[in-house]
Order: sequence, then C-alpha cells, then structure tokens
Amino acid sequence: MLALLLAAATALPPVVADPRSGPSDWIVGGAEAASPAGVLVPLPAESGSVDQAWLETVVGWSARGVPVLSLGGLPPESVRVYLDGAVLEPAPPLATLPQLRGELGGLPVLVPAADAAEAVAALAAGASAVLVPQPPLLWRAELVDLVEEPHPAVAAGVPLATAMRTADLASVVGLPRGFPGGEVVLPSTWYAAARLVGEEAQELPAVVSHESVRVRVPALAGGGLLVVTRPGEGEGRVELVEVQGERLPTAAEVLARHQRAAARLGRLVPFWEATQRLLVRVWVGELGRSFEVELEGPVFWAEGVGSDWEIARAWVDGVAWDPADLPELPLLEPERPPVPPLALRLDPAWVFQLEGVAQRAGRRCYALAFRQVPSAGGAKRSGTAFIDAESFALVELEERALELPGDVRATRSVSRLAPSQVDGETVWLPRQVVADDLLSVFGGSATVHRQLTLTNLVPRPSSFEIDRSAAYARPLRMLRETAGGVVPLLPDGRGGRTVGGGRDVSHTFLIGGVVVDPGLDFPVPFGGLQIQDYAFRGRNEQLRALIAGAINDAAWTKRLDGSELTARAFLQLYPFGNSVWVAGEEREGETVEVLHQRLGAGFARTLGATRWLLDVGLDRWDFRRAEETAAAFVLPQDTLEGRVRLETRTVLGATTVTVAGEAGWRQRWEAWGMSAENPPQRHWRQIQLGLVRETTPFPLAKLSLRAELATGSHLDRFSAPSPGRFGGAKVLGIASGRVLPERLVVAGGSLALPVGPRLRARMGADVAWVWEELSGYSARLLSGVGVALSAKGPWRTMLEASASYPLATPGPRGAVVELFLLRPL
Repeated sequence: MLALLLAAATALPPVVADPRSGPSDWIVGGAEAASPAGVLVPLPAESGSVDQAWLETVVGWSARGVPVLSLGGLPPESVRVYLDGAVLEPAPPLATLPQLRGELGGLPVLVPAADAAEAVAALAAGASAVLVPQPPLLWRAELVDLVEEPHPAVAAGVPLATAMRTADLASVVGLPRGFPGGEVVLPSTWYAAARLVGEEAQELPAVVSHESVRVRVPALAGGGLLVVTRPGEGEGRVELVEVQGERLPTAAEVLARHQRAAARLGRLVPFWEATQRLLVRVWVGELGRSFEVELEGPVFWAEGVGSDWEIARAWVDGVAWDPADLPELPLLEPERPPVPPLALRLDPAWVFQLEGVAQRAGRRCYALAFRQVPSAGGAKRSGTAFIDAESFALVELEERALELPGDVRATRSVSRLAPSQVDGETVWLPRQVVADDLLSVFGGSATVHRQLTLTNLVPRPSSFEIDRSAAYARPLRMLRETAGGVVPLLPDGRGGRTVGGGRDVSHTFLIGGVVVDPGLDFPVPFGGLQIQDYAFRGRNEQLRALIAGAINDAAWTKRLDGSELTARAFLQLYPFGNSVWVAGEEREGETVEVLHQRLGAGFARTLGATRWLLDVGLDRWDFRRAEETAAAFVLPQDTLEGRVRLETRTVLGATTVTVAGEAGWRQRWEAWGMSAENPPQRHWRQIQLGLVRETTPFPLAKLSLRAELATGSHLDRFSAPSPGRFGGAKVLGIASGRVLPERLVVAGGSLALPVGPRLRARMGADVAWVWEELSGYSARLLSGVGVALSAKGPWRTMLEASASYPLATPGPRGAVVELFLLRPL
C-alpha cells in the first residue's frame, strides 16, 4: 500500500492550477483534451449515489496514464482505490487534515487555496497538494515537501503562513492577497538569501539584525511567495534516510490498479490477430477411451466484438480432416458468469483477498484470490489472479467453477499471458488457456480437456480489416467467442458474416465393425446408428440411442435444478455364447447361451468437483443350452436381478478418478453348473477404483496412463470383472473369459503418434494381477501389448483398426483384432 501511495503522491504536483478559474493543464472530467496533466471528476451531489458510469469515467481517464482526483466531499470507500487523490471542497479546517487522511486510508488529500498564504498553510498542515487559481508555474518547484515551521515569519507584528522545505531546510512564506509591503522578519540568523517567486524569481536582500533576518518585500495585490534559503551546506539538498519493511498493497488497491492497467491495455491494443489452435479431448468412462478433435486457424479479436475464429485445419483423433467435412461439434463449455472475474463493478458480487506474492512467467506477482458470493443453489466460482507487481497487468489467471447449471458441471482453467511491446510499452496478451471440465451427458458423466493456444499474435496489425474480411468471405466454418459464450458466424450472402441463431445439438452417426477374439466362438460383427441429442424435443432433456440390431441401448435424461433423472434401457436380441476357463483350460460342456436385458433409472448430482451417480436397475437373464453343452450341465435359472450402483467421478486436472460400488440381488438362483456344483450366489457385491491420466506431450500426440482395481464377494461368471472386449475390465491381448477373478489390479499405458498427415498410430502395453479361487490364482500375472491405427476413410468415415497380443495369459495365445468405422450423417 505504501508503495502505491508514494507512487500516487509523486505523480501529483504540490500545486494544481484550478481549471475552473482560468488556464490549466488539468481539466474537469467530461471536458475534451488530448493529453491533460490530470483530471478532476466531480462527485455527485449525494456522494452515496456514485454509479457505474461515474466509476467507468474514472478508470477511462486513468487508462490514459494521467492522475484522476475526485472533486467534492469525502469519496465513498468503495471508489477510493480507483482515485489518485481527493480534492475536498469546501476546504476543511486545516487541523483536521491528518484525521481526514487517516479516514481516506492515506489517499492524497488536496484542498483549494485562494492565494500563496492559504497554499503554504495547507501544505504545511499536511495537504498533499493545493488547488489554486492561476498559480505561477515556478510555485510547483518551490512548494515541494513542506512541513510546519514552529517559528513563523512576521510582518507588522502579524504572523505569516510559514513552512520549512525538507529538501534544503529553506523557509517558505506565503504572503496573502493585498499584502501592503514592508519588512518580513524571520526569527533566526541562519539564512543566506531570499527571493520573491512569481512568474519570475526576484532576488531580495536579506539583512541580519538582532537575532533575526529581515527582508523588505514590495506591496503585492495578489499576494506572493517568499523563499529564504540557508547558508553553506543548507543551500544544498538534505538527504533523508528512512528504514522500513515492505508493506503489501490491499486487495482493493491491487484490483483498482489492475483495472487501470486493463483499461490502458484496451487503449493500446484495441484489436489483434493470431493463429489459434484448440484441442478438445473427451474421456468417456463407460467406453474406456477418449476421443480427440483439434482445430486451427486465424483468429481476429477486437474490443467490444470478441474473437472471430476461422477453422482452416482440423484433426480427428490425430488424423487430418477436411474442416468442411466436419460435423457440427458440440464444443461444450461452461456457462459464463454474469460478471467476469476482475471486472470493473461496484456491486459486491465478488470478494477479493490478497494472498501474498508469487512468481509467474518470471515476474513478481501479487496473488489476488477471488470468489463469487453464491446465491442459493447457484454456482460456486473462485480463483486466483496473478497481477504483475510493477505494471499491475494480468500475468496468469486460475479459475474454478463448481455446481454449474449447464452440461459442464465443474471446471478448472488456467489462462496464461505473454509480454509484448506496443508503442514502447510492455503489454500482456493471451497465450494459452488449459481447462478440465466435468460433464453431465446422457445420465452419465464424461471429462473434457480443452487446450487453446495462440501463436504468431500481432497487436494492431495494419492489415486487420483486410484479413478479417477475407476470412469472412471464405466458405470455411467460423465461430465467435464473446463474454456470453461461443456462437457460429454464418455467411450473410454478401461476403460477410452474421451471428447464427444457435448450434446443432443433435447428431447421428453410422457405426460398424467387427471383433475377433479367441474367447468368442466366432468373429462378432456390429453396426447401426448412434443418436445423440443434447436438447431433446427442444427442452432441458438429453437422448442417446444405439440401434444396432443384436444389441440396442438408450438413455433419456431430464435436468432438475442441478440434478438429473435418467431412464435407461438395454435390449439384446441375439444370444451370445459364454464358456468358462479354469487354470488355462476350457471346461468342456459348460458353454451356455445368454440373453441379457435391462431397465434402469438413475439420479445424478455434482457436488464440488465430484460427480455422484446412483443407478437402480432391473435385469432379465435368460439362459439356453448351446450345441456343445453337456447333458449333465445344470443351466442357471432364468431370473430377474435387481442392481444398485453408486459411482463418483472427480476431475483433478488431467487426471480422472472414479470410485464405484455395485450390488446385485437375484430373484431365483439355485445350484447350477456341471452336476450342479456351483453354489447359488443370489447376492453379490463389487467395488471398483479407476484412475486415468491423459496428456499431450506435443501436437497430435497423446499419452495415456491408467490404473484400475476391482474386487468383490460372491462373484461368479456372470458378475465377476472378467477381462475381455465385452467384459468388466480391459487388458490388452487377453481373450474374453480366460479368467473370472474375485480381485483384479490393472496398470497400463499407451502413446499415440502421428505417422503421416492422415494416419496416427497408438502403441500400448498393459499388465494385470488377478486372484481367482477356482483356478488357484493368487496375483497371477497377465500382460499384453497392442497397436492401433486411426485413418480417414472414404465418404467422411473415420476408421480405426487395432490388434493386441498376450505376453502372459492362461491357456493358448491368440491375437485380439478389432475394426471400427464411424461416419457422421
């Protein structure tokens, strides 16, 4: 705070020419001036009625780099940090000036003065400066750093306003208007010279007489200023040494100075042009994988408009894609707050606290924490702004938002800025934004990593309008990002763009493929339609449906005040064979064909950065004999099974942590198996813990690390977390059904790299340990490696082929091969 006040004080001259009384290099707020030395902004008649427009006027003038003073009474506390000082008019009693400065928190206090006598008296009493009608220019140098003189000068027996100048110990005497002339007596002989200061300095004789110095001064109708200097060393400057510890500014002062710097930035850089690249990675826990989209192109930012971004290049899962062929992507983002952090506002919607000093981008910064005062049931927003301690520019901004109302329920982002030179000044402009979001989608959850990077940023390019107009005229897709969110920019038919009315929130995909798994009797083909509607029926609902013939799945979700209700259905129309392996050998005669259906309902809510899901389902299990099923094998009974699953999912930066517990109750379940050797496990329980971390080591690459733990009790071949393509866990290379563990630990990783403009390869390895009582396994090692290729196919299709092979597995080894095709419709 002290540093700020000293900076403000040195910016103010001791004498300000009152612009209301004649020529002045200062102006009254609202007057037009190219570059005033300072501005006086009158307070409203009722000081409590200071409004947003008044505050914006103050900051607008501050952005020009000139001091701004309020004019009138005591300024309200809420606006003092935005001011460089306050002119108190009418002038208060001089004896109250120290108290008033204390009430104003040390803010410089100025008072009006009619002549030199009032000016010297006010400055000696503690005024930071005086407002004088048409003062001589030389007064500014003579009236610096005045303090009270205990023995005033006298004229005709009347004390005169006298002060001592701390720099050289000179005595400064203020002569009032109508001064009749005569001798001015100073009660000391330690003086050497005298001068009368007006429009010019006039030397006057100083005569030593009877323990005093006498100076004869002519009559002065308008008053004047008499300066009497000391002899010898006193004619030079006196060095003052002050020892003190550093005092940090208050949060309000940092915020006010930053807002001035931001306003200054807006004047220096009203527009810029750059290349913008956005990576969006969506992790879907139910699928055990992520999907990536990268977009790049020129971006044009202008004050009051926002960023207009042309998508000139695109990649899907690391594979180059024609941006004209991209489907309308639901680039979901958090709902913006009504008042952004660090905004210029008088209302108490945000609370700020200075947490100290930190280093960011090699700069010493003030760590300014902020939080939004939440309303009942409203979002919880908070963060930390790192403000450069020298320029008060924003260097880095960390933001957190919890319990948001839209698709994005929680988010954490870090915005980083970089220095640039504009007109000889250092300004900080955007460089990168990294965000991690927790989404509510179709009754479940997903995590989204967003990374936006700006390169080749040019402030105020001369070709800005030409470049932006050329982008408007091209047929490529464009988006506009404003304080309210992202909206499409559509061609207007005249070579320009117009803001679209909304983005497509419904998508349909054609999917198909085949899975070859040594644990399955034959290759399993699949195909169908995937429908995703983020605003089903134009309401606050979502619908997802997979229509694939043999397997069909759907979920409908309704939002209710921060929570979601979901109805689910799973329909299997074709039975799949299910066999059992023990100690690496397939048990002959125990294969059964299984049909599985499910109806369920779910409730979900986000608390903080954690997503909670409660799912209740009723399953139907039907069992049939296969051709190879032995006559002695007792089929499990067809049964209804009730299930309850509680899951939490938390986003910790690039890491997603999932914890789930599940239990099942079977209506009918007698002894079954070969000669009915399997006991009837009617009730079973399972706990799962998962951790996934994905990062981008360099463009178009993806590094994935994961770990998983599953354990339970009373599990069998229909409830155990068996590794496999359609099982409860996935281990590269391990065939379906080879183990039926009661406990399972998995760790794995993969690295995806571009190997060409339209091809990306992914290499991975998994290792697992299983515990299975039936096979006698205790921490039995499983491992496998795999490779996958992603490519753009014909007719706007996305192709992915993968093959994995076991390194350690029970039973015979064989490759697991999968081909997947996706085409947006």
